[in-house]
Order: sequence, then C-alpha cells, then structure tokens
Amino acid sequence: MDLFPTEDHFEIFTLDPLQEDIPWEALGGGKILFERIQAGSEGEPGFYLIDLDNKTTRGFMLSGNPLQPSLSPDGQRIACSMLTDLNSYLDIYIMNTDGTNCQPVYRGGYQDLHPTWMPGSSKIAYVGTQQLGALYTITAKKNASDRLEIIKFHYFDNENDWIIDPSGGFSASAGNHFTGVSYNKPEGVLMVTPGRGKDGVSVILPHRREDGMYYESPCFSPDGETIALLAMEKEPDGFLGGLWKSLSVYTIKPGGEELTRIVQVPAYEKPGKWSEEHRRHEVSLCWSPDGNKILFTVPTQENACNIYAVNADGTGLIQVTRNGKAVDRYVSWSR
Repeated sequence: MDLFPTEDHFEIFTLDPLQEDIPWEALGGGKILFERIQAGSEGEPGFYLIDLDNKTTRGFMLSGNPLQPSLSPDGQRIACSMLTDLNSYLDIYIMNTDGTNCQPVYRGGYQDLHPTWMPGSSKIAYVGTQQLGALYTITAKKNASDRLEIIKFHYFDNENDWIIDPSGGFSASAGNHFTGVSYNKPEGVLMVTPGRGKDGVSVILPHRREDGMYYESPCFSPDGETIALLAMEKEPDGFLGGLWKSLSVYTIKPGGEELTRIVQVPAYEKPGKWSEEHRRHEVSLCWSPDGNKILFTVPTQENACNIYAVNADGTGLIQVTRNGKAVDRYVSWSR
C-alpha cells in the first residue's frame, strides 16, 4: 500500500464485510461508522459502515492512513485526520462514505486531530496544536479559509497556568456550545461557551482521581438537552495502565445537574501491552440520530474493543460487534 500519496490522489482498498451478526432490528435505522484496527494489520485502521436501513456492512482502507473518522449528521460524508506524507503532520480531510472524493479541509503544518461534525453537516470542530493548542471550527469543504478559534488551550498569568489537555474531540450542540474532556487544569468534563475566553469554560464534572473515576467522550444529544459520557472506573491512582473495574454510561445536563448512571458493563481489567498508556482513547460514545439510543465502545479482551448499544433509559443493552482480535473505536451514528 502506498501510504503517502501524491496531492489529492488516494487509493481505496476494499475490505471484506463484517463477519459479526449485527442486531439489525434492535438498533433500528441510520448508518454507524467506526474505525477498526484488526490484529495483524500493523496498526493500520480501516473504516467500516453499518447501513442499518439496508442491512449491509462495508469497509475500506485508504492510502494516506486516515484516522479518527466522524460521520456527518446527514450520513453522506466522513471527516477524519490524515497523514499524507512523511514530512507532514495530521491534517483534516473529508470524503464520501466509500472513500471517494477525498479532499483536504485544512493543512496547517501542525497536528490537527479529532474532527467532529457540528449540527447541520456544514461545519467541523477539531483540535489543533498550533500555538500551544486550540479548539477550532471550519467549513467542511476543500481548502476552507474560514477557520475560527473557539477557545485557546493555554492561558498564562503570574499566579496560575491554565491548560486544557484535551482527551479526544469536542461535541457541539445546536446552541453553539461545546463539551470535551481535559486532564490538566481545568480537569474533567468541560462546557465551552465561545467568545468568552477562559471565562467561557466551566467544569461540569471533575475527574475523581482519589476514587479512580475518569470520564471520556462526552456527547450532546441531538436536541442538545442532555450529554452522555463514559466513566472509566479503575484502581485508585491507576490512571495510566491501571486495572479497570468497569465502564459505565452516564447522562448529565449541560449545566452539570442530574448525573445519572444509565448502564454499567465489565471491562477487561488490564490494558493490552501495545496500548497500555492509551486505552482510554479506545472508548468512544455517540447518540442515535433520534436520541433514543447510545452507542459506545468497551475494551472486552486484552487486545480487543467492541461496540455496544443501550436505550437512553438504560434498558436493552446489546453487543453490536464481536471480534476478539479487533479494536473498534471512534463511533458515530447518523441518519
């Protein structure tokens, strides 16, 4: 495979359909996209699309090594980060759901990561590392020029350093608020209101290091009224490489009220050796387009992470993928 293609020329490699028995009827409709790293693939990810309406699955790999996919709300396009040559960093790209028409949105000369779609399918939010890091939005088109800084990740004064250390991307609401996770100061699940600098950032749910409780992948419901998130319960002080106890789905209101555990599932207690310090990046979460279900990933074996779904009221837990030799992550669900 030519991992580093010439300008805007990418080769598509079709993957076999999923071999798992997908619970079609229980999931309902729409399209589910996720990234899969298969054992023996040398860490190269493939993108898989589960078409619930047509009861089909398909996957592809793309030269350029695309990562961190996100499916647009209309189900027509994928945003991702991509390494396009040995001398560049990860850049933001968009493509059709079969890998065709792959185009750069922004090439900044820095690491641009974790693109997520904003409501409406016209803009993307992403994490950039330029000038010590920031959250940006940009129109999802080729070589867009309207990049907007939402919040800087570093502010310095004479008394305290204020540093957002993001874990994954940020989810946007229709009301133009953003939520994500930080592991520095501030620390925990964040709520970001644009245009107010660090005064527009609040911690709605702090990590509980003393209890071994860490939060990941907060995501706004389609109506913007609720945030779902994942809670990793680990041995106290075992943040990196510690033993896992369980993984839970919680919901919380954007103001930090009504924290509710929806479901708790066991997780494989010891991270795989290859990902010992990065296993928290394997967990991800999203809502169904109608807001009735929550889709999430769970480390199930030493080197495996699979997809589960649950109703928003905590009933009807089901396992969606069942591959003991694959890491499934970066899930998104659209109509």
